[in-house]
Amino acid sequence: MFKWCILCFESKRQYLLNIYQLVLQDAEFKLHKIVKKKDIIFNSFTKDKNEFSVWIYSETSEFFFFELWDELDNVSINQKIKYKKFVFTVVSINDNDKIYYS
Repeated sequence: MFKWCILCFESKRQYLLNIYQLVLQDAEFKLHKIVKKKDIIFNSFTKDKNEFSVWIYSETSEFFFFELWDELDNVSINQKIKYKKFVFTVVSINDNDKIYYS
């Protein structure tokens, strides 16, 4: 009973996190490390500032599949994400916005 409650809490906790980095594994066991970056567009005429987040590959800075961006904000470990002919499994989640590289 207690073990089930911990697992239940952990799965609900995922939706409260701000996810900044994900490692996804495809069907061929290739790892895809992607990071969330905030982008800001400023309109000088209207003095408006629009902020939005983009998901990019950490190694190449290429955009990850645009259609999956909303889904990536609310994933959990071992969740399967399907897009066209691709199936990705979430291997790792980093909710720390300061990513340190070595």
